[in-house]
Amino acid sequence: MGTNIGVQIRKLLEPHLYPKASSLRFFEDAYGPPPRYSVCVIGFEPNPYHNQRLNQLQAELNQVGFSVLILPVGAGVSQGRLTFKKLQPTNWGCDALGISFAATSASVQNQKGSLTTVAPVLSFADVLDHIIRRRSSGRRAVVAMKLDPEGAEDGIVHALLDRNLMCGVHSLYVEFHDKTTGLSAEKRRSIAYAKLRLEQYVLTIKRNESARAAGCLATTMATTDDESYQLDGNPWPSQQGKSDGL
Repeated sequence: MGTNIGVQIRKLLEPHLYPKASSLRFFEDAYGPPPRYSVCVIGFEPNPYHNQRLNQLQAELNQVGFSVLILPVGAGVSQGRLTFKKLQPTNWGCDALGISFAATSASVQNQKGSLTTVAPVLSFADVLDHIIRRRSSGRRAVVAMKLDPEGAEDGIVHALLDRNLMCGVHSLYVEFHDKTTGLSAEKRRSIAYAKLRLEQYVLTIKRNESARAAGCLATTMATTDDESYQLDGNPWPSQQGKSDGL
């Protein structure tokens, strides 16, 4: 979640285009080598500045055989709304790349915007619970999650742990913003606590054989951020001729 312009999705499905990306190893550990046509990808990005590109990205990847759904919504603790302020000239509460939850930070709210827009927010815990319950019953489908909601990760992490949903997650690639200067000291402490709680959970499950025997997965967690290829720059699949494995 925190799809932004969709580069991480392309790294997962078209890794040959991003040979220097550090996240490739995470995807390889979770899903094995490409091609990954059996992987169902769901993205969340409420920033309207990215809608046109993400709609095209979804269409392009699905056209060549991948399964991609990118929702124009935010992922949060509970269902609600997220307000973006449009800053000059084309900036919806963020820099040129866009930041999903930047509109909730004081630094953005204090700036004057000429327009505002509202995007829906879904409870990510509800979404993940639905995915885990509906995945293949014959064999446990691998659930890998990239979590980067730009400062909202503390509430989301607590909700996932409180509802025991991390038991169904194989791999977690998360960026914590506990050192982000644009956030208040109280918010940074809250994020740091969520980070500590998640790290302790992962370590505990790895050491708890009875929990694993009961079906709780030993989640693999990576906290190093991969900001490579931020602006993408790679051609769409339809412009490449053929994509991975085709």
